[in-house]
Amino acid sequence: MKPPSHIIKSLLLLAGLATASSLSAAVIDFDVLSDYQNNFWSPIGNSATSYDGTLQAIKRNTVGTTTLIYNTGSTGGTGNLAGTAGGTPLDKFSSFTVQADFRASTTSANNSIGFYTKLNDSGTSGYLGIFRLNNGAGSADFRLWSGADATVTNGIGTGTQVGAATGTFAATSVNTSYTVKLEVADIGGNVEFVASLWTIGGTQIGSSISYTAVGGTIGDGQVGMRLNSNFTDTIRMDNFGITATTIPEPSTYAVLGGLAALGLAAVRRRRVC
Repeated sequence: MKPPSHIIKSLLLLAGLATASSLSAAVIDFDVLSDYQNNFWSPIGNSATSYDGTLQAIKRNTVGTTTLIYNTGSTGGTGNLAGTAGGTPLDKFSSFTVQADFRASTTSANNSIGFYTKLNDSGTSGYLGIFRLNNGAGSADFRLWSGADATVTNGIGTGTQVGAATGTFAATSVNTSYTVKLEVADIGGNVEFVASLWTIGGTQIGSSISYTAVGGTIGDGQVGMRLNSNFTDTIRMDNFGITATTIPEPSTYAVLGGLAALGLAAVRRRRVC
């Protein structure tokens, strides 16, 4: 026989709470300057990248690269610049999805946005997934790099490209915003990456690109971005978001187990009756 309805409702409620607790989300839409200053710090290239209040986006229009590390405890920046790491611990993630809206003014293959993942405190390990809206041949592409390194003083380099991870999406247009998305998951002793390109309206462009780093760097790490622009081209980044999957607390499992036991006991009692 079925357990009482109140037992069923309790089980469903706790199951829902457990599912909700397994996800944490951060979405930064840059409506105000503090969204930028208080959520990111920059090891290199900070002065070339700024917050544009009119566009409500992050903008770079000088040749070179800016590295921005996500950190909700940033000490705050000056002017329109990102903050500094200070003594605040950096936010770290294990299995997660990171995404942002990206736009470039020309078809230069040097205009790109990259996501650092699984980065350690010194920047000597981790991964970098780079999206280019145009790879010089009329298509957007994705490339994965491993072993990010500190090749620039107090900065973070690209590491070594993993050739097998290179792939292309359908052709795209400049001066149009796209959403770039990278899913990262620890599965066993490997790290799986799934890259995808989307319209702002939520329609996927082309197919996803998948790659597995066998025996890769697993566990928690920092997440960041790498913005690269070509000469006076303008690149913009907006709506940065992270959805991180975490393991529910042991206490949650204990409560669920207790309710399950109560439900089973209720069924047994009803059978006896």
